[in-house]
Amino acid sequence: DKSDAPATAKFNVANKELIGLVIEDAKKRLDGFKKTGQFMNMVSMEPSDGGGFCTSAECLKIGGPSDQAFYLTNAVARAIQKDYPGIWVGNLAYNEHITPTKYDLESNVFVMVTNGFNRTKLSTNQLLDEWGKKAKKLGVYEYLSVYPWDNDLPGRSNATKLEFLKKSIKGYYESGARIYLAETNIGWISKGLGQYVATKLLWDYRLNVDSLADDFFVKSFGNAAPPVKRMFKSWESNAGGMI
Repeated sequence: DKSDAPATAKFNVANKELIGLVIEDAKKRLDGFKKTGQFMNMVSMEPSDGGGFCTSAECLKIGGPSDQAFYLTNAVARAIQKDYPGIWVGNLAYNEHITPTKYDLESNVFVMVTNGFNRTKLSTNQLLDEWGKKAKKLGVYEYLSVYPWDNDLPGRSNATKLEFLKKSIKGYYESGARIYLAETNIGWISKGLGQYVATKLLWDYRLNVDSLADDFFVKSFGNAAPPVKRMFKSWESNAGGMI
């Protein structure tokens, strides 16, 4: 859509030639990976990051941001179903296109709901429930730590909060998510415990978090486990200020 500013320009999904070009590109990528023996079971149709959507009259007939994004995703998914069985076409439910689309989704469309940049009044779990009425497979994109948000300080990031990890991972699973992708910083000093616990809970959300934490402290710090555990506990309850 040429009327949009460059930073927010998005595809004109009403353009049939563009749809054909995107489909051709998706098939070319799949064929390329197959020839080189690389494993690839999904192609992404996620729009470029940032806001904006096509505002032409033809695009607006298709719908708003979510409808436009998943209209294109559906078109690609339909086009590859026969010749590329088992391949998924993926999209985030994110930012302006986090609201469930009005369209029924093809059976090979995957939707990953972001736990952030939520422009709706629904919680992430409620969004999963709603998207679950549309998509056969769901996931969650989690923000465990983003440096501009938490500056790697104790107590500020989701990665330092064991209770959050316990409740969120269990809740996502119960709401139908089967894929989990997290954005985080290296930050192993303040976030090591939480990131370790998260990896264990992703195998089995029913595991005891306290036992997992004790295992982390003993294996990581040996005889120094008790004082280090007290330090981590103080970090977890800290409001984010300097210690």
